[in-house]
Amino acid sequence: MVRFPPERRVRLHEQRGVTLAGQRDDGRPLFLLDSDILFEDAVLSLVLKDPHENRLAVRTQGPLDDEDMKVEVDGEGRIVDIRKHLPLTCFGESVGIELFSARAARLLFHTVRRRVAVEGRVTDFYEASFLELIRRGEALFAVDLGARVCVEVDTPEDLATARRMFGGSP
Repeated sequence: MVRFPPERRVRLHEQRGVTLAGQRDDGRPLFLLDSDILFEDAVLSLVLKDPHENRLAVRTQGPLDDEDMKVEVDGEGRIVDIRKHLPLTCFGESVGIELFSARAARLLFHTVRRRVAVEGRVTDFYEASFLELIRRGEALFAVDLGARVCVEVDTPEDLATARRMFGGSP
């Protein structure tokens, strides 16, 4: 399991976090990682080794619910839709691990800035910006996690589940 040290905790909406990251717009790739997930080491290895420039980790095994950020893909594994309001029969759930090329990161930073600063969409999920890039022709591919374990921890029940899955106190 990958563990990150508890740093200064700041409550930000996820698009605000991307906006802050975009201030460094220095021409490097962007690795996005939600702060409320626990996953086994193999998850990161799979995402980092995937050959596509722009990729997003997707849980394809296990049940989905209405709160999941769902993903639909085409026959090549390219993401064609990403929203909470997709059918439960879709390809899978985005788990909050993404890697973007330097060029795509720059496009994402500009898209998020415009959506937040100009359009006032401060509470949108950042996946809405991903979807906008996809609809403008940017290729974003799903990395199927298969049976690898990744769990989002939003509630005490989620924490109990994570403790069972990872055998102890995360």
